[in-house]
Amino acid sequence: MNNQQLIDIAPDLSTISGNHIAELAEKMEILVAEMNHNMCKRSDIKSLVGNDNISMMKENHANHLRFVHSLLEQYNKQILVDTVAWVYRSYRSRGFQVNYWAVQINTWIDLFKKHLSEDAFESIYPLYEWFRMTVPHFSQISDEEMNEAQPVLCIHKIAENND
Repeated sequence: MNNQQLIDIAPDLSTISGNHIAELAEKMEILVAEMNHNMCKRSDIKSLVGNDNISMMKENHANHLRFVHSLLEQYNKQILVDTVAWVYRSYRSRGFQVNYWAVQINTWIDLFKKHLSEDAFESIYPLYEWFRMTVPHFSQISDEEMNEAQPVLCIHKIAENND
């Protein structure tokens, strides 16, 4: 699946209630804190994010909710897909494993069920269902982009060594 196909299947959240967006903003701090707590207590966390990436993971969780909040305020499918593709490429190049995103998205869903009103959860959930179902597609795209970048890096290293 390519970027345009991911845009085409993204949910239309342009009419989400301002009250639901405000509720998410109001509960962001507790959501991020509980997300970090839940993820850090996992026995497999280092295999998901790498040995030295716990602080990066925590920052990602805070950035994730800030991005979602901003996106919901001014919904744009192109920005959604471009940003998610960048996140996968950036974090995977730092050692985050594909399974991290499945775990993260499922944890967000559980936390939203726990902390948001039923109406707010129902309005935001389609985005997270899209996140969940697109994990393999963004993983493949990031694999392809990283593989394309490798020869360029190798050529650059050879040129540096010859100088």
